[in-house]
Amino acid sequence: MYRGENKMGAPELQYPIADVRDVTEAPVKAGETPNANGRYIIDGDHSLSILDMANLVRPIHKRPSLLPKKNLPKLILFAVGPFMGLSWKWIGANIGIGYKVNHQKSVRELGLVYRPVENIVRDHYQSWLSTLSA
Repeated sequence: MYRGENKMGAPELQYPIADVRDVTEAPVKAGETPNANGRYIIDGDHSLSILDMANLVRPIHKRPSLLPKKNLPKLILFAVGPFMGLSWKWIGANIGIGYKVNHQKSVRELGLVYRPVENIVRDHYQSWLSTLSA
């Protein structure tokens, strides 16, 4: 996305957002918490689309014109998707479908405090930039 692959528009795909620092903190806290048991969802409380992420990065991106400004219409994805290896069934089941996860057990029992998605996405962009110059 940062290089302009979705400049003409982005498919409305939703992604769960989790910061690797939060993910690595979870097993440490679980090991330090005597009553921790079972599974924990380590993830933000909602998903973001490619366009959402682009809008968060746009103010700090070196070339914001490379970022998408709109979602691609689903009809276009149905038309070109099969040429890109995407079935109509997959497009219908995934494009424009948002979801929420419940991470309250990890907050309540482990005391995790999740970083704001705005910070996560911007930190990811900065990390990506640093790999280009390395």
